[in-house]
Amino acid sequence: MTIEQIIKKAIEGGWDKTEMQIEDDQSQTIDIWELSFLDPKVWEALGKSFGWNKYESWMRCINCGGVLDENNWLYQWHKFIDHLANGKSAESFFEKF
Repeated sequence: MTIEQIIKKAIEGGWDKTEMQIEDDQSQTIDIWELSFLDPKVWEALGKSFGWNKYESWMRCINCGGVLDENNWLYQWHKFIDHLANGKSAESFFEKF
């Protein structure tokens, strides 16, 4: 999926992009798409849209020693951050969806 499609899925899942507050003291241009992935509400909404369930996330994470709670979307968000930390793009993370 493209970034635009992912954002649409987040909106379908209940994310309201108008709730994002952007403060830019230096009057720089900010890419709203990139900032969206810093908002936990985006990941909660994606969890609803994609139907990420707690059990599936827990099974995937059990070998890494991670602990998951009811925030099943948090697992995907952590995977996304790890993906970026490994030098990969946001677009390539969402290709599999």
